[in-house]
Amino acid sequence: MIRVKIQYREMTERHCKKFWQDYPEEASSGHKWTDPEILDAVWEQWNNGSGKECELFKKLEVRSMMVGDYVSILRPKVASVWHECLPIGWRIGVPWEEVLGKVERKDFSGVDEPTVKQALISQLENDRWWNNVIKNNDIILEDHGYFNGKRGEITP
Repeated sequence: MIRVKIQYREMTERHCKKFWQDYPEEASSGHKWTDPEILDAVWEQWNNGSGKECELFKKLEVRSMMVGDYVSILRPKVASVWHECLPIGWRIGVPWEEVLGKVERKDFSGVDEPTVKQALISQLENDRWWNNVIKNNDIILEDHGYFNGKRGEITP
C-alpha cells in the first residue's frame, strides 16, 4: 500500500493527523500507480465539487485542497516525499522543515502557465542541444580548435 498524507498549509501536523489515505500500489489490471497519478487522484478526492470526493474528505468536513497545501507519498521501502500544490502542478521534494513551517517557504505566487510552458520548452531545447553536442562532439571540438587537449593540434 501507498500511504498518502495531506497537510494543509495553515494547520499544524497535529490538526492534520487524520488526513491520510492508503492507495493500492497497482490497479487490478497490473498498472503501477505513478506519483503524478496519485497526486491527480488526491486533488480530485480532496476538492469539493469535483464529483470524485473521497468518503474521508466528506466525513472530516474540511475545506478543499488549495495552492500551498502539501501531500506526502510514502511507498513501501522508499522514503516519504512531500509535494507542494502550486498554481500549476506540484513542487516535488519539499523539505519536511518547510512543511512544518520551521523554515521560510519558497514563493511561487508568480508562476503562471506561460512561464511554465516557456521553462519546459527551454529545458527541452537544452536537452536537444546537449544530445547534439554528445552526438557531434568532434564537430564542436573542431569549431573551437581543440583536439586531444591541445589547441590547433589535430591527431587521429
